[in-house]
Amino acid sequence: PDALGVMSLRYWETLISQVDAKIDFYDGQELDQYVKNNTDKSKIDDMSRFNISSLVDCWVHDETYYDDLKACLRKYEQLSGAKLDWAPFANAKSNGTRQNPSNHQSCSYYYSPDLAALVMRHDRYMFERFGYDTCCSPSVAR
Repeated sequence: PDALGVMSLRYWETLISQVDAKIDFYDGQELDQYVKNNTDKSKIDDMSRFNISSLVDCWVHDETYYDDLKACLRKYEQLSGAKLDWAPFANAKSNGTRQNPSNHQSCSYYYSPDLAALVMRHDRYMFERFGYDTCCSPSVAR
């Protein structure tokens, strides 16, 4: 890509540079200006080499939330030596508690085909690393 998208810039700042840009990501004008001012080739190069498994111990995907969370918590127990109380986790899962209970439309409601293609282009490395083929589909990296 010739520029990075919003998600790529956020990951670059948080996980690679570890510098907080202090941007209000809910302010459309501020966000637009921020993206336009971040065309630094070194950031694009950093994201092209971005290795998700070298930055954190574990990732939780929304579409496989409980399975991923359980695996991450087990890994935490293993690495830390701590023993977790699994009852709250089991209760939440058995009660069908949704991890994101907000009322919202499907992804395709918010993204036209052209906008989805633009997001895929600018956040290409994020989609590749996490195993997403399209803007609005589950990860295939399972």
